Amino acid sequence: MPRQTSRAWNCAKRQNSWFLTEPFQARADAARIESLLGLLTAQSEKRMVTTDLARFELDKPLARIKLGAQEFSFGATQPLSNQLYVHTQGAVYLISPVYFIDAAQPAQAFISNVCWQMTKSRWGSNLRASPWPATTVLAHDAARIGIERRADAGCRQCLCR
Repeated sequence: MPRQTSRAWNCAKRQNSWFLTEPFQARADAARIESLLGLLTAQSEKRMVTTDLARFELDKPLARIKLGAQEFSFGATQPLSNQLYVHTQGAVYLISPVYFIDAAQPAQAFISNVCWQMTKSRWGSNLRASPWPATTVLAHDAARIGIERRADAGCRQCLCR
């Protein structure tokens, strides 16, 4: 597996919705974020306390992720079980490689594909879900991260424009 060179990214939950906050702002795919948070409750049959992180290729991890105050580093694959070595809280664990799939993704992979439309009323503006798929990346960030703006015919009022 190649070493990860992607930039760090952050997300935050606001009013029951997930948002990417760095390196750009966008509505996040809640299912992908929740899947990533599953790492906090991942089960492991093996726990090892060690200072020899190089033995598990954790001295130069494949990916790192910080969830709250807890940091996880992903290392080598254990050849017999096909599980990954993960270092967190001073110990090394063997866990399913499923968690690595999400942890190794760039921020763009977590952008929601649900378009949110602005509706105006006498009492202000409200967001509502639209059935047309589109990205919710702010226009000034879209060019910077290489995402093309979609111009779906039914998505004329969309905030992603």
